[in-house]
Amino acid sequence: MDERKDLFHLSGAVAYQVNNKLKLVADAGVDTNTDRFSRTWPAMLVAAVIYSPHKKLDLDAGMHVGLNQAATDYAFLSGVTIRW
Repeated sequence: MDERKDLFHLSGAVAYQVNNKLKLVADAGVDTNTDRFSRTWPAMLVAAVIYSPHKKLDLDAGMHVGLNQAATDYAFLSGVTIRW
């Protein structure tokens, strides 16, 4: 049992509304390291674009960039939000 069971996440985000269909978002955060012997928390930055072609639909794409050795280096992200 070398992994922590209680994990925490802290982040802050900013968003810029380009127009009523397009939004740019940046989110910076840190997580508890699952390795109980490591004192370095993974730190990351996520930049994303959200396109809303309809008031009940969002399509988004982004990139996750690790800011230190404890974080994943890069990840490409995508998502769909449907509201009803």
